Amino acid sequence: MNKILLFFLLLMSALPGYGQAFQVESLVGERIHVTNVSNVQTDIEVPVRVTNLTDDTLSLKWSKTVYEQPESWVTQINDDETFYLPNVNSNIDPAAGVNAPLVLAAGESAELVLHVFPLGVQGTGIYNLMFAYSSLPGYVVESLDLEVNASPVVKSTETRSLSIYPNPAISYIEITPNNQVDRIEIYNTVGREVRSFFFENGKRYNIADLPQGLYMVALVSEKSGIIKTVRLLKRTIRP
Repeated sequence: MNKILLFFLLLMSALPGYGQAFQVESLVGERIHVTNVSNVQTDIEVPVRVTNLTDDTLSLKWSKTVYEQPESWVTQINDDETFYLPNVNSNIDPAAGVNAPLVLAAGESAELVLHVFPLGVQGTGIYNLMFAYSSLPGYVVESLDLEVNASPVVKSTETRSLSIYPNPAISYIEITPNNQVDRIEIYNTVGREVRSFFFENGKRYNIADLPQGLYMVALVSEKSGIIKTVRLLKRTIRP
């Protein structure tokens, strides 16, 4: 027992500025409410400041956890080093080939930003950012819980009946005949528009050259903006 206690004390004394070594705070609060996400390109930014409170240089690891969010939402983080893809959940992740510690000199602050892309879909996302020393990545020193809420959009019965078919699709898509949609916009999983079509009832829209994968299709009204978004799975014919 004494040996375990001695080891623990030695470990803690080896950490920079035993006590609170750094501070983590959201610059916009921990609960963020957005009233309109009808634009599929909406980017909800949550800036987080990390401050070194010691007289030493700190090397830190951050980790992102998505506890809950609508299936179509996409999140990613950027820090002073780079803009990380949505599938990257930490700045130190050997499996993803990422090794970019957040280095802070004594008294220095840095910001990282959590980006939430609702892609036109209302809902709530709950996230956690954890911070540890890069030399002790399993020892969480600071943690920050964040909640992002997007207001609901009231939809008519006709809007709810809109659909895309076939889905999954290989070479083309069609839209349920209607009098609401003026334009069709197709976005990839990072929110970049890859196709745009003017809508006509009964028309087929060619997507044969799109790479296989998941896309978000926004059905747009010139008067009301995005009235519905639909997940589309694009497949290719194997030779």
